[in-house]
Amino acid sequence: RRLVVRNSDRLNAVFVADDTGGLEAEGPAALARLRGPFALCAWDSQDRSLLLARDIQKSLLPPGELTLPGFDIYGLSRSCDETGGDYFDYIRVRDGHLGLVVGDVSGHGTDAALIMTSARALLRMRAAQCGTPAQILNEMNRHFSQDLQTTGIFMTLFFMRILEQTGTLQWVRAGHL
Repeated sequence: RRLVVRNSDRLNAVFVADDTGGLEAEGPAALARLRGPFALCAWDSQDRSLLLARDIQKSLLPPGELTLPGFDIYGLSRSCDETGGDYFDYIRVRDGHLGLVVGDVSGHGTDAALIMTSARALLRMRAAQCGTPAQILNEMNRHFSQDLQTTGIFMTLFFMRILEQTGTLQWVRAGHL
């Protein structure tokens, strides 16, 4: 038997019978420690897939703090589910510019995470090319909206470019991509 508890601090708390007959709250490490008749739970493929999706999504987010003289920059993302559509990024772009991104895909969960991952890839590719922040997002929106036009899914996004040599800020915000 397995009881799964979901909360904001960890993906799953799994209660596993220990050898004294008590229940012990554990995660996936329980299976590594408990073998034999007392290991009453097993992570099914969906649990493993969600853990993998969560880990992949977290690996796509930048480290929280970014050091840039004259600026204090810090980002943090916590999904309400295992995965989600929240997005922030620091993108080193051409000519000593730094792009900062904050976005949110409508909904939450795996579908929003997939859209966020696509948006991230599209934005990073387009930001590496010439253009103002507005031109970059207009082009991104053109491609992105073609893929999502029948889904009802949308994304809000803020993209700012810092010209590091001068400290000049250029930004654009998109209500619904």
